[in-house]
Amino acid sequence: MKANNQFTTQLFDIKTNSAFDKAISGTWKLENNQLKLSAKATKAQASLEQIFDITDYNDKVLKLRIIKEVTSEVGKSNPNYDLADRQKKFDNIIKEIGINQNDLTTKDLEYNSDFWTVNNFNDHQLLTRRIGQDQDISKYSKDLQSLIYGVPWDYVPYYEPIFENRSVRFSFLPKSKLDIEYQIDGSASGWCGTPAQGHYFGTYHYNKTNKLMEISFTDPKIPKEVQRTFRYGNKSQKYQILAKNDYVMIWKKL
Repeated sequence: MKANNQFTTQLFDIKTNSAFDKAISGTWKLENNQLKLSAKATKAQASLEQIFDITDYNDKVLKLRIIKEVTSEVGKSNPNYDLADRQKKFDNIIKEIGINQNDLTTKDLEYNSDFWTVNNFNDHQLLTRRIGQDQDISKYSKDLQSLIYGVPWDYVPYYEPIFENRSVRFSFLPKSKLDIEYQIDGSASGWCGTPAQGHYFGTYHYNKTNKLMEISFTDPKIPKEVQRTFRYGNKSQKYQILAKNDYVMIWKKL
């Protein structure tokens, strides 16, 4: 950000420090504790506008939270992201799901077909259970059905690229044993190769009364793919369950 109200942004791969695509340049404006960035997009006569709340600022740190992103082309505006709209959808989903007391233990120990797919969204994790062929979810709203079918990004109050939401699978086994299935990095071969699956085992404690979930690690050598799922090191993870039915769980890191 320069004094003449010009800015440049560039995404980098944190592993290789190499740049993604081309840098984006435009103008910036500060108003009412919000930062507004406007830039020309790649297409002719197209533009991109982003608005951020400034959550912290000093000589060393500038923390921003994006609240809106809009692209415009030939006079037509398309909202890509609106935090207020996402928050409203999220609150409605939480209300619709509620919290039931049903057991989490897998119903299939032989073929491992009863599992929960996990998606990370900062302090929240959203888990969806695999649907059997004979299970009918038509009674739920279209938004909740979409979420159950594995499209969670439009229903959480976060702006994140899809590639940041790495998925693993949880199977809640008897005797509080947790099977964490993950894809091993770099194990795929060929153009359409399928990555190999790894398994890490931990323990879980589900406190139905207080709506709490605690996950502990039994082996200190935690695969990096599993560590990415938790993002808080190798200590026990405690979550407040916000919503839970037979197909969806949403919890927040404590």
